Amino acid sequence: GKVVGLVAEQHPTNITMVHPMISEKSWSCPAGHFYNGPDAEAHGNVCHRCGGSLKCTQDANYQRESLIREAPIVLTVDGSEQVVQVYRGELPNRPQGRRVTFILLEHPIFERRTKSSIYPNPMTRRDVLRFFALWNQAVGHVLIRKRPTVYHCPDFHAAVAPWYARQELPNLRVLLCLHNAEYQGSISTDQLRGETLTEMAKIWNLDEITMAKHMIKEGRFNMLKPAVDYLLKFQKKRGIYAVSGHYAAECHSIFSIFWSFPCIGGLDNPVLADERPQLGSATLPDKKAEAKAAIQRQYGLTVDPEAKILVSLGRMVRQKGVDLIADVAPALLDSYPKAQLIVIGPPSDGFGVYAAQKLTRMLESDTGGRYQGRAYFKFEFVAVPADLKFAADFCLMPSRDEPFGYVDVEFAWHGALLIGAEAGGLGKVPGFYYRAQNRENLARLRRELHWAVRKAMTTDPQDLSQMQVRARQVYFPLDLWQEGLLKAYRDLNPLSIDELRETAPAPIEAEVEQPPTSTDFEAPVEFLKQELSEEELTDCMNDKIVANPNATITDILSSIGVDQVLKQEEKLGNSWGVFLTKSTLGLVRVHWLVCIGYVMSPVASTLGFVMCTEWGLRGAIGKPSEGAGVDPVALNMILFTVNAGGTALGTVFWAHLTKFVEPRKVMSASLLLQAPLNLAILLMKPHFASAIVVIFLYGFVSATGLLFVVFNFLLSVHPDMSRAAIRMGFLEVCRYVVMWLSSSYVFVVSPTSQAGSSEQPLPTSELVSLSPMVIVSVVFALIPGLLLLAAPGAYRDDRFPGWDFSNPGNNLSYIFLSLSDIVGAIGSFPATCYIMWWIAEGWSTASLVWIGMLIAVLMAAGTVLWSAMLSRASVHGFSFIIGFVLLLFPPSVLRAITSEEVSTWQNIGTSHAALVVSMISLLYEGIRSSASWTAKIKILNSNWRLLSFGTLVITVMNLVSAGSPWLSQRIAEKWYSASFISRNQKELADAVVVILVPVWLAQSALQILAAPHIHEDMGLVQRHSHRKYKVKDAIPIGFAMLTALGLAMLISVLDAELTSTPMYYDAVYKCGSDKNYPTCKLLVDETVDTPAVMNSWTYGLNSYGQSTTAKFNCRMRMLSEGGDTFVFWPSGRCMVQKCGSSEARQSNSKEPIVYPSEVWSRTCTMSGQNLVGVQLLEWRWEDVASECEMHLRSSGVDFVQVTPVTEHILGDSWAIRYQPVSYRLETRSGTRDEFVDMVARCRAVGIHVMVDVILNHMASPYVLTPKSERGKYCGQQEESHNSSTLPCIGWNGTVFANRQFLHGRERVDLFQRKDFHHYPGSDKVNCGIPPWNNNLHTCDLNGLPDLDTESVKVQKMQNYFLTELFEIGVTMLRLDAASFIYPQSIGHILQPIPWDYIVQEMYPDQLYSGDKTAEWAYTVGQVTDFSTGVWLTQTLLDKGFDSDSGGHWEDRSGAFKDWFRLGNWPSNDCGYKECRPPVRADKGLVFLDNHDVQRERWKPPEKMTPDWKPPPTQCQWDGFQIGSCRLNYKNGLDYSLATRFMLAWPAGDAARIMSSYAWEYFEDGPPGIRPDSRQDVTSHVTCRGTPTTSPVTDAYEADDNRFVCEHRWQGILGMARLRKQVGKDHPPNSQWQDDKIGVLSFNLGNVAFVALSRGYNIHTKQGNTDTFDLENKTTPLPKGTYCNLASELGPVPAPEFWSYLCTGGDPVVVGDDGEIKKGSILPNGMVAIHKDYTTASTWGEDGEDEDLVTLSDATAPASAADAAVARRRDELPASARSDVVV
Repeated sequence: GKVVGLVAEQHPTNITMVHPMISEKSWSCPAGHFYNGPDAEAHGNVCHRCGGSLKCTQDANYQRESLIREAPIVLTVDGSEQVVQVYRGELPNRPQGRRVTFILLEHPIFERRTKSSIYPNPMTRRDVLRFFALWNQAVGHVLIRKRPTVYHCPDFHAAVAPWYARQELPNLRVLLCLHNAEYQGSISTDQLRGETLTEMAKIWNLDEITMAKHMIKEGRFNMLKPAVDYLLKFQKKRGIYAVSGHYAAECHSIFSIFWSFPCIGGLDNPVLADERPQLGSATLPDKKAEAKAAIQRQYGLTVDPEAKILVSLGRMVRQKGVDLIADVAPALLDSYPKAQLIVIGPPSDGFGVYAAQKLTRMLESDTGGRYQGRAYFKFEFVAVPADLKFAADFCLMPSRDEPFGYVDVEFAWHGALLIGAEAGGLGKVPGFYYRAQNRENLARLRRELHWAVRKAMTTDPQDLSQMQVRARQVYFPLDLWQEGLLKAYRDLNPLSIDELRETAPAPIEAEVEQPPTSTDFEAPVEFLKQELSEEELTDCMNDKIVANPNATITDILSSIGVDQVLKQEEKLGNSWGVFLTKSTLGLVRVHWLVCIGYVMSPVASTLGFVMCTEWGLRGAIGKPSEGAGVDPVALNMILFTVNAGGTALGTVFWAHLTKFVEPRKVMSASLLLQAPLNLAILLMKPHFASAIVVIFLYGFVSATGLLFVVFNFLLSVHPDMSRAAIRMGFLEVCRYVVMWLSSSYVFVVSPTSQAGSSEQPLPTSELVSLSPMVIVSVVFALIPGLLLLAAPGAYRDDRFPGWDFSNPGNNLSYIFLSLSDIVGAIGSFPATCYIMWWIAEGWSTASLVWIGMLIAVLMAAGTVLWSAMLSRASVHGFSFIIGFVLLLFPPSVLRAITSEEVSTWQNIGTSHAALVVSMISLLYEGIRSSASWTAKIKILNSNWRLLSFGTLVITVMNLVSAGSPWLSQRIAEKWYSASFISRNQKELADAVVVILVPVWLAQSALQILAAPHIHEDMGLVQRHSHRKYKVKDAIPIGFAMLTALGLAMLISVLDAELTSTPMYYDAVYKCGSDKNYPTCKLLVDETVDTPAVMNSWTYGLNSYGQSTTAKFNCRMRMLSEGGDTFVFWPSGRCMVQKCGSSEARQSNSKEPIVYPSEVWSRTCTMSGQNLVGVQLLEWRWEDVASECEMHLRSSGVDFVQVTPVTEHILGDSWAIRYQPVSYRLETRSGTRDEFVDMVARCRAVGIHVMVDVILNHMASPYVLTPKSERGKYCGQQEESHNSSTLPCIGWNGTVFANRQFLHGRERVDLFQRKDFHHYPGSDKVNCGIPPWNNNLHTCDLNGLPDLDTESVKVQKMQNYFLTELFEIGVTMLRLDAASFIYPQSIGHILQPIPWDYIVQEMYPDQLYSGDKTAEWAYTVGQVTDFSTGVWLTQTLLDKGFDSDSGGHWEDRSGAFKDWFRLGNWPSNDCGYKECRPPVRADKGLVFLDNHDVQRERWKPPEKMTPDWKPPPTQCQWDGFQIGSCRLNYKNGLDYSLATRFMLAWPAGDAARIMSSYAWEYFEDGPPGIRPDSRQDVTSHVTCRGTPTTSPVTDAYEADDNRFVCEHRWQGILGMARLRKQVGKDHPPNSQWQDDKIGVLSFNLGNVAFVALSRGYNIHTKQGNTDTFDLENKTTPLPKGTYCNLASELGPVPAPEFWSYLCTGGDPVVVGDDGEIKKGSILPNGMVAIHKDYTTASTWGEDGEDEDLVTLSDATAPASAADAAVARRRDELPASARSDVVV
C-alpha cells in the first residue's frame, strides 16, 4: 500500500491507477480520508475504496459523489454476463505538470472484500476465481479504453489483463513489477486438464488452448504466467523488474518461471527524506534512552537502561519468519538476561497463529517469573507509539522472503539495528544478518537466527553505537527511483524521457444515459479440491496446538494436510485410500509403499541378473563334441548392454505414460510386472534367447526408478531440501543395503557352482536355493503394487504435464553435472567390475558372503551418520552436498586406483586394505548419489522439470552405458593392452583404471565448470546480484576448482605410474654377466658352520645332496635383512649385501668370481647368461644322465631340457606327457628315484636340468589310446558312441575324472572342480561364444581342463610342487602353455625361489597382439622365440610345388642373404607375411623347432579321410607365407646348416638345440612305444648318424635307430662351443654374400670367421653342388691353422682344455694378412674358425703345409699338449677315431 501511495504522488509521468472498490463500511479512516500514518504497517495499510493505495489526506471533497461515472463494462465471466461500474477521479494536489487519474471499478464481488482480506482466498474457490477473472477482464477493457503507453503491472493480480487487450492494442507495452514473487496466484491442489480445464476456461472467458498455453505452469494454474509469457512473446524478454536489486537477483535464481529472462531489473523503492525522524537538539543515545524508558513503562517491561529491546512489528505471516521468533524466544530470553522482547502484529496465516499461540503459552507457562517484565506481545492491529522504534535496540526480521523491506529502514532511521536474514531486499541497513541457505529447514533457520542474536547481543556497545549512527545515515533517493522508472519505460517504448514525461493518456469517453445495473454471480458450484481459507487454516492450527502444545509448525501443517486428504478419501469412499493416508511410525503409509518399491527393486534386479546369467550360460551349452558355451564375462557384457538398452527405452516410455495415466497405476504396473519376471526362473527352461529377452524386460520394467523419486512423498508438505537430502540419502543407501544383502544371499547359494544336466540344465537344487529370493521379490512387488492402486491424493490426481526443457541456460550447473554423469556412464561397466577383481584376487565365495553383509551393515550405519550430518549442519548444510557433488571424485575411481595399486605391488593373496577401501567407497557412493539427487532437485526446483531433464539424462546415460562394455573393452585392448574378459587381478585392474581415470578427469572438468554456477542455481546466492562481491564468497568455488585440479593431476600421475609400472615380481636373478664379486654394504656373511639363528636357516646340502635349499635360504636371508644382493657358495656360505643399483654393484668389483660361487641380485636380470641347451625329447632319465656325462660335459651346453616329469595319462603318443594326472614324478621316462639320480648326475658334470612343467591344465577325461576309443569319455559305466569303460588313470595308477583329481595329495595336487575354470552347468567345456571374446587365459586348451591359476590355493599347490623340484636340483624351467596363464599368476607361483633360468612358451600371435603380455612375461623371465625357425625356413627353402608332371620349383639362393637379418627383421616390406620378430632380442630363447612345430604339418585333419597321407618332407609354398612349414631333421643338411648358423649368429638371449626321434605321423610316440599301446616304456637311446643330403633319403628315414639325436650331428656341438666363446661381445661384421650360388660369410668381432654354403636340394633339384673356395677371403684372425668348429665330430671343450686336434673336415689356413690361404666350403656346408681353436701344425716357409700325421702314426704323448690330444681322442665316438688327423 505504501508503495502504491508513493507511486501516486511521486511517479515521474502521467499515470492512471485502476482499483477495485471495497464497501464503504470497511473504511478504516475518517470519511473521505486516506490513512498512511507512521503505524501504517501495523494497520495493514488498508484504506477506503482504493485498497490502501493513497496517502492520507484531509481533503473531504474526495467522495464518491465527486467521481465521474464512465460507461460501464459488460463482461462474460463463468458463462454469465457481468456489468462493472466505472468511476474516474483525479488526485487532489497532484504534482505539477502531471496528471494522476484513478479508475475505480465497482461490482458486488469486489465489494465483498474487507480491510482484513483485501485479496480473496483461497484460489480454489470459484468465487475467488470469478473475482480475478472479472478484475482482469475489466482492467483489459480499461486498457483498451485508455490506451496507455505502458501498462505497469504489479505482481500477478491483473497479469492476465494484457491478453484481453491484445487484439485491440497490439503495440501495448507491459512493465511487470515484482513486489512479492512468491505469490503467483497459483492453485496447488489440482492439475488443470479435461473438465477442470474447460471449467477454468469458462470462468476466465478464454479458449482452452490459450488457457493451457499461458495460464498453466507445470500442470497447475498460475496467474503470473500470462504476464511472463506476454513479455517473452511480444517484448523480446524485456519489461520485468523487482522492487530491489537484491530481490531481483533472488527471484531470478529461485523461481523457474523467470528463468527465460536473461535477468530481472532491480529498482530499489525510494524512501522520502522527509520521513526520516528528526532528533532536534537531543543526541541519538539520549533520544533512544528516553524512548526506551517510556516504552518499558508503557508495555510493562522492567525499566532498565541496560536492557536490549528486540522488536518485531508487522503482520505475523510465514514470509516474515514469525514462527522462528516464537521458536527462539525462550532460548533468547534465557540466554540473555538483559534481553526484552516485543512482538506486535496480527496473525495473518497459520504460521502467525502458531507464533501467537506459542508465545502466549510461553508466558502462561512461566510459573517461575523468568519472563516477567521482559516480554510484551500484542497479536492484533494497534496504533503503536512513535517512541517504539527509537526505543528498540534491534529489529527482528528473520524473513524468508522480503522484496524491499520498509520496516528495516524505518527502524534504522530511528537508530535500531536489524537482526535477520539477508534475504531479498534486506541487508541494506547496518545489522546482524545470516544468509539462509535453505529457507525451509526450520531447525537450520532457528540456529541461524540464534547465531545472529548471539552476535548482536555480544557485540561491543561502542561498536553498536557506531552502527546506529551509520543506520540513520542510509538513504534511498527519490530521483534515482524516478530515473530508473523512466529508463524501464523507455526500454519498452521508443519515446524519449521528455516525451514520456509529457505523454498523457487519450481516454475514450463512453457516455451512457442510464447505465445498466451491476449484477452478481449465481451461487458457486466448486469443481476443484478446496484449499483451506486463512480463517479455516487458523481454526485448524488452533485445534492442533491445543491438542499438542509441543508440536512444531511442520508437524502441525503435515497433520492438517493429512487430515484434508483423509476427508477427501472418505468423501470418495476410498477405504484403502483412507488406510494408506494414515501414518505408521510417523510416516504416511503410502509413502512407505513408494519407499519399499524403490528400495526393494535391487532384489528383483539382482535376481534378474542371476537368472539371466544362469540361462545364458546353461542355455547356450551344446553337446560336448560341439564345444560352445558363452564366456561368463562376455555374457555379463551382453546382459549389461541389453539391460541398459531396456532401461533407456523404459525410462522414456514410463515417463511419457504418466501424461495420460495416474502415477499410482504406472508405479503399480512397474512393480506388478516384476512378479511374472521373477517367477519365470521357476517356470521356464533355460535358453539363451530367453535370457536376452528377460533381461531386456527387467531393464524396461525397472526403469521407473525416476518416477519413484519424482512422485515420492507427494502427500508431504515439507519443501525442506535438507529433509529431501535425508530422505534421498536414506533411500539410496537403503537400496545399496538391500542390494548387498541380495548379493550376499547369491554368494551363499552360489548357483553357478551347481551342475545341471542336458535334461535339466538348471538343477532343482538351484531352483530351491533361489526360491526364498524369488518369494521375497514377488512379495515386495505384489503387495506394494496392489496397494498402490488405491494410493490417494496426488498419486491419483496428478499427471505429468509434459516435457519441459526450457531455459537450460539457467541451470548450467545441472547441465554440467548431467554431462558429467553421462561421461561417467562410459565407465559404468568397468565400475561394476570390483567383485570380479575381488574374486580374481582370491576372495572365496564364503568370504564374499560376509563381505556383502558387512557392507550392508556399514551402509546402514553410514545412512544414520549421513542423515545426522545433514540435519545438524547449520549454516553450511548445503556445503556438504555441494562438496560431495563437486569436490569428491566418483567412488569407482577410488576402488580402481586401490585395485591397481594392490595388483601392481602386492605379491600374492588377498588384500584386506583394498577391501576396506572398497567398502568405504561403496558407502561413499551411496552418500554421493544422495547428495547428487538432492542438488539436482534443488537446482531444477520442480518435480516436473526433474522428470523432463532426468528422463533425458537417464536415457542418454543408459544408451551410453549400453555401449560401455564394448567401448571400454576396445579401449582397454587397443590402447592399454588390458581386458575385462579376465580373471587376473592385474589385468582387470589395468582395464578398469585406464577407463575410469580418463572418465573421471572428464567428469572433474565438467564438475569444475559447474562449480561457479551451482550456488546460484541452488538459490544459495543471488543471480545477477548487485550485492558487493566479497573475496570470501569466492573461497568455496576456488577451493573446489583447485582441489579438483589437484586431484586430477595427482590421479593422472598415479594412473600413469601404476599402468606403466612393470608387473610386480620380487625376484632376484643370477648375475650371469658379472665377472667380479660385488663389494657393496655388507649385511650378513654366514656359513654352514655359523648359520643364521632366525628361522633356523642353514646353508648345507639337503636330503637330495643338493645345495639348492641352501641357496633358497640365502635368498630368504636377504629378504629378512632388507638386502638386494647375495653371494652363494654351494659349499655352505651366504653373504648378503645392499647395493641399490646395478652400477653400484659393479663399480667397485675387483675380485673375480670363482666357480661354483654365484652372485644373485635384484639389480641383475636373467638375460646375458649366453646359455645353450639341448631338448632331449622323450629320453629316459638314465639315458639323459649318461648323455650329460658322456657327450655334453665340457661341450658348451649349459642345460638339457627334459620332457614333462609329472605323472601323465596312458597312451602311445608323445602328447600324453603334456596331460598331467598328478604332480608325482612317475613317468614313461622313469621313476622318481631315477629322475632324482639323473638330476644329480647332470649337475655333477655342470649340466643343469630344465624341466618342461605344465601349470596351465590337467589331463582331459577322454581316451587317447587305442584309436578306436579315441575321443570317448573314460571311466564310464558302459560302452557307447561317446563313452568308454576304459578307466581314467595315470601312469602311476592315479585315478581321475573330469575336472576332479581327488586322488592327489592334499595341498599338492588334489584338485577339485572349483579349482578349474569351467562354465556353470558344464564341466566339460570352457571356451565360449562369441569366439572373439574368448579369454585364452581362462579357456580350455584343446579340451584340457584349465586350472584356475588365479586362485591363491592353486598357486600355493603349484608352488609346493616347484619347490620340490628345486630341492631335487632343478633350477631351470620351461613353462609349457605359458601363453594361457596370466604372467602375474606365473610370478606368484614361481616366487620366492631363485631360479637360474625361466623360459615361457609364448606364441607369436599373442606377442604380436601389442598388449602387455610380452612386457609382463619379460618381468617373470625369458620367452620362446618361435620366429627364429620361421625366418630361417622362409629364407632358405625353395619356392614351388610338386605335381604329376614333375612340379615347378624356383631356386631361392638369392634370398639366402636374408639370414643376416635374423634377430633384426625389417618392420615391413620384408617380402614375407611375417616381417618382425615378436620377441625382444635380450629375452628370447631361439630355436629352430620343438616337439610341437616340427611335426605340425604331419597333423591329420580334424575330419580324417581314408586317402589322407602324410605330406612330403619338402615344403610346398608360394614364397610369401610359410605357414606351418618348419625345418626339422627330415630336411637333413638344410636343418643342420640352419642349426649351426643359429648358434653362430648372436640372435636371442639363449639358444636351444633340438634332439628328437623320427616320426611318420604327428602323434607317433618315441622308440619302443607300439601303436595303440597304453603303457609301453621308451627304449634306450641309440642315435642315428649325421644325414648327408637335403632332405634326408628314404634309407635314412628307414633306420631302425629312431632317435635322431640332432645335437650329435657333425658340427652342432662345435657351434655350441663357438656361441659360448663369442657371446654378445663380438657382433657380426664384414658380411659378404654371393646371391648366385648362395654363399655367405661374416666375422664375429675380431675373434671368429664364419662362412656357409646353401648347397643343393635333391628334391627340388635346385641349388649349387660345387665346393666354394675360401682362398683370399679376409678374416679378423691372426696367422695360423684353424679347426673348423662347424664340422667337428663331437663336443669341443673350452680353450683351456683344447687338444689342438681337429676331428672333422680340413683345417683352414690363415695367412699373415688375415686372408685365408687354404680352405673351402662343401655344398650345404659351413666353416667356423675361432682364434682359440688352432691345430698343432705350422705354416711352412715355402707356402705349403707341413705333413699332417694321423693319430695312428703318432708316438706316445710326451707333453701336456700330447696328453690333451690323447684325452681328446678318447672322448671321441669310436666311429670317428679312424678319421682323426693331427
